[in-house]
Amino acid sequence: MSQDNNNTKSKNAIRSREYRIKNAEKVKLYEDRRNERRRNDPIERSKKALIDKRWSENNPERKRNNNRIWKLNNPDKCRSYGIKYRSSHERVYNENQRMLSQLRRKSVINDNRDFSIIDIRAIDNYYSRICGICGLPIEFKFEVDHIIPLSRNGTHSLDNLQLTHPICNRTKHSRLQKDMKLDIVILREMLVGTDIS
Repeated sequence: MSQDNNNTKSKNAIRSREYRIKNAEKVKLYEDRRNERRRNDPIERSKKALIDKRWSENNPERKRNNNRIWKLNNPDKCRSYGIKYRSSHERVYNENQRMLSQLRRKSVINDNRDFSIIDIRAIDNYYSRICGICGLPIEFKFEVDHIIPLSRNGTHSLDNLQLTHPICNRTKHSRLQKDMKLDIVILREMLVGTDIS
């Protein structure tokens, strides 16, 4: 019985394909009218949405693949949708970004612990109090900086940490020191002229 059912389905699929090929203009006209009706009628729109939702749930791989293809073919639309979403959901977007950043950091920090004062004293430039970025002495406040940022697959270990001036650390952000040579010159001039250190 099930084999007969499968044969019938495959025959119907073949007939449908043949009809679509022979009557391409008719089919296109019908589909255009149907799509117009769905766009204008809220009930039709909700039916279509329900069908799409069910299909997406039943075919997650194909849905993901279709989305990937659409994004590759429509980068400008994709970018504008992202900008529109971020501007209308700014608070939610910022919270999501913060949460993703924390998750990334937690995945890098295996044991999820903070460095204690004893650990900080083990950092190479702790006793010399020379900023690891600009090379000037640190007089008051300091921050602990990742030499290779976590966002660039740096480790959260003592050999990847250095003491820096707060302004130097914030200027460096997620860059490598070799990428900020001009900034280092400007920071040195700023720190020599003021008491920010």
